[in-house]
Parts: sequence; C-alpha cells; structure tokens
Amino acid sequence: MNCPNIQDRLSALIDGDLPADERIEVDRHLADCAVCRSASEVLRRMHQSLTDTLQAETLRAEVVADGVLEHLSE
Repeated sequence: MNCPNIQDRLSALIDGDLPADERIEVDRHLADCAVCRSASEVLRRMHQSLTDTLQAETLRAEVVADGVLEHLSE
C-alpha cells in the first residue's frame, strides 16, 4: 500500500474497524514510514482528546441530571 491508501485507513485503524489483513498491512507500513506514523499519532491524540472530552461532558450531564431529579423529588 502507498501513503494515500494508508492515510485513508488510519481512522478505521484507530477505531479498531480494520479487518485483520488490512491492519497488518497498515502496521507494516507505519513501521517503515515516518510520515504516516506521525499522521497516525496525531489522529490517535485527537481521538483520545475527543474521547476524554466526551466522557467528561457525559459525567457532567449525569451530575446535573441527578441534581435535577433530586430537587424534583423534594
């Protein structure tokens, strides 16, 4: 695979959605290509940041919902 093909598959790789044979090809390419490896790391950090933000917002929403329900039951 060439770089454009690999970069098209990075999101699926990070999400765990690549079939095993494609994952192996992408992993092999990333081991040898610093440009694609760097792009992969940027996407991984962005994915983790978005996941962390979503979890924090979900927790805040649950706290607010609990407070509203508690207030309503008084």
